[in-house]
Order: sequence, then structure tokens, then C-alpha cells
Amino acid sequence: AGAKLLVNTMATGLVMDGKKIKGVRVKRFGEEFDVEADVVVGADGVESRVGKWAGINTTLKPHDLETCAQYTLSNVDFEEGYCDFYLGKKIAPGGYVWVFPKGKDVANVGIGILASLSKPGEAKRLLDNFIVSHPDLKKGEPLRFLAGAVPVAKPIEATRDNLVLVGDAARQVDPITGGGLMASIEAGKVAGETIGEAVETQKFNKETLSVYEERLRHTLYRKLERNYVVKETMLGFDDKTLDMLADSLKDYNFDELSTLSLIKALVTKHPSLLPKLRPLLKAR
Repeated sequence: AGAKLLVNTMATGLVMDGKKIKGVRVKRFGEEFDVEADVVVGADGVESRVGKWAGINTTLKPHDLETCAQYTLSNVDFEEGYCDFYLGKKIAPGGYVWVFPKGKDVANVGIGILASLSKPGEAKRLLDNFIVSHPDLKKGEPLRFLAGAVPVAKPIEATRDNLVLVGDAARQVDPITGGGLMASIEAGKVAGETIGEAVETQKFNKETLSVYEERLRHTLYRKLERNYVVKETMLGFDDKTLDMLADSLKDYNFDELSTLSLIKALVTKHPSLLPKLRPLLKAR
């Protein structure tokens, strides 16, 4: 049937009929009005007010949140065809710095650091320090600056009667990398299929919509929960251990990624890593 897009429009609350969700209240150019729907899809990011309005606990601990900053820089040098990542407790505690090429002489250069290891303004300060100390980046000219936050938690409850959460709002983000695009695409597809099936039966209760979560539990959620254990394990590593990990993975075939094959590759080259990697056996 298509869709109608409303720009410059902010959701201000849920439309309720008693305890039943009937849609959303929105504000557009000073005018407030209701948009009714059988199912409200909350794809409103890390803070997810939609989830809170529906009574879902969307609170994040600082330990499960990355504070991020990013410049788009022109006049920078990089090796084409590659993305660069920099780890280290002094460079980006609990996270990493990235350099993503965007075109000739232009790249996104950003940082994510664990909120529990941060303080106001720390992400930008560390990113600025990294850029001015990097020979290929220090002469760069900023075209744009962004700041925000990324959840690195386990997925949370994502359904209520007449409501579904997707993406960052449902914590559908890789806890290791903070990447959420592919996960959101997968979850969004499953959510759409589930809602389509609900339309056919005209049943929009939690029991019907939670099929969405059940399907993800056997696919996407297994990976995200495994990677949460990996994240927790890596947070205890010092820089020397991280260097050993990087050295072990130089020739690893990530197309055949599994927890056991990864541990084997790491321990084969650096047997001293075995005690530190034992928690990963839980993440199979």
C-alpha cells in the first residue's frame, strides 16, 4: 500500500485507548495530531522513548554504552580499500578509533569509548589528540562533526501488545564493534514479516508479535549474546594482550568464524592466552 513520510515530525507520546496502544501523538510545524496504527514500531535509537512510554525498561548501564564522536575530514591520506582500527587503553578505553574512507582524500574518523571509563567531553578530547598525532590525519580539514551514543548491551524485550522495537532501541547492536546496520536490517525484515502475518490474522497482541523475538533468538540474538561475552572478556585485556590477539589473527579466515576455531587460532600462536580466553568457551 506504500508509505507516507513525514519530515520535521516528532513523536510526543503513545495514543492509548485504556491500556491499549492505538498509535502515536506527533508534533509537526507546531501542530499536534494523532497517527493511528495497529502496530507501532519504535526505531527511535539508543534512548528509545517509545519503549519507555510502553513500559519497557530501556535503561542502559554506563558499562553497556559507548560514547562516540566523529569527524568527516578532507585532505587526509589513507590506503584505499581498507578501514583502519586503533585499539588501546590510552587511545580509546573500552573501545576503538576508526578511519573509514569516504572518497578521494575524505574519511570518517571517529572514536567510541565505554561510558563507564569516560567523562564529559572525553571522547572528543581523545579523538582530537589522536588526529593531531597521526601523520596522515593531522592536516585534515573538518567538514562535519557528530557525537552520540551506541548501546553495547544484550538485546532487551522488544514487544508489547501493538508495539515492536527494532535496531538500537532493542539493543540489536554488535557489542564488540558497536555496528548496528546489518543487525537492524535483519531484525527489521523479521519484524516486517511478523507484523504482516499479524495483519492477516488481525491479532496484534504480544503473544503474536513476540514471534519476531523468537525467530531472532535462533539467529541474530545468538551472535549478539556470544559477542557480548567476547566484549566482556576483552575489556579485561591490557594492550600487550590486544597486540598478541591482533598478531594471532593476521592469517585467520573470518569466513569460517566460530568461537572454537577463533580460540584455536589464538592459542596456537600464543599459548599464554589460553587462561584469558576461557570465558569465551561460554559464548559458543
